[in-house]
Amino acid sequence: MIPFSLLEAVRGLDDWIVVSHEKPDGDTLGCGSAISAVLGSMGKRVCWIGRDPLPRLYSFLSESGIYSTAQPGEVRSSLGDGPVGWFFVDSSDITRAMDHLPRGPEDRVVNVDHHGDNGLFGDVNWVDPSFAATGEMLANLFKREGVRVSSPVATDLYVAMVTDTGFFRFSSVTPRTLETAAFLLSKGVDHSFVDDAINRSMDERILHLWGKALCRVRSAAGGAVLVSWLDQDDFVECGCDPSATEGLVNLIFSTPEGLMAALVTRSGGDLSRVSLRTRGGVSARAIAARFGGGGHERAAGFRLKESPEEGARMLLAELARDAVRLPSDR
Repeated sequence: MIPFSLLEAVRGLDDWIVVSHEKPDGDTLGCGSAISAVLGSMGKRVCWIGRDPLPRLYSFLSESGIYSTAQPGEVRSSLGDGPVGWFFVDSSDITRAMDHLPRGPEDRVVNVDHHGDNGLFGDVNWVDPSFAATGEMLANLFKREGVRVSSPVATDLYVAMVTDTGFFRFSSVTPRTLETAAFLLSKGVDHSFVDDAINRSMDERILHLWGKALCRVRSAAGGAVLVSWLDQDDFVECGCDPSATEGLVNLIFSTPEGLMAALVTRSGGDLSRVSLRTRGGVSARAIAARFGGGGHERAAGFRLKESPEEGARMLLAELARDAVRLPSDR
């Protein structure tokens, strides 16, 4: 149920900071762009920020021009001493977006998300894991409240939905998901354009990077577990940034026997990042939680202190032990 306090907060505040999570994907960016556009159309002053740069892949989003990696404290100070709204989209925890929230005494924090392990960190929380994407949530909010959904805003939300559902291939898709997609298509979304923009955006550098990861895929437990890795030197050699790996773990996970797939990467810093995918009743969220991470039932993430190569080797053995414990009929 959409909390009335969310609508109250939106109507009551004139200044807003929209926040997308780190290593931004299509859901957090599509939602960030859409809510920025809608708030702007209501006469609000809007800033949209994120910890990491906007991937070139998503430069076509309607509000991509206002996206910034400026420090949250600097952005908050630029809006003055009055109350400000913070609108977090698709973030299960504040730390996925920033180290510290520099909120003023009268600020309000809105948290809209579909992760089941969301920490309910907002003053207003609308968290519903039954939705396949946060973009699906916002589309239904706008529809219910009679918010004008322009073609660019509909496209933003459609991008959020298709990227978080694998273009409607994942088990999270429901009849409501497809009904919501139909609603957005009726507002002028060009599905072919979105498909080309998302799925035909590679260049030679990205193909070479993916080739390195695919050549390193190792399997265990009769193919039920698949793991690969990329280190910082790979990104440098291929001339790619971290956003170039979006969708790669899904390709690794495309074998018929696969129940768990992990991609371990490090493009800078001291920690490796793990993207995890599961199916067949295996909970990606539960596995990620063992390593201090989280996410969805079928897609989750966490960090490791080990290098990508060491982490991949460790995960292959760890996930293989999990696979052995599964019922034999899976």
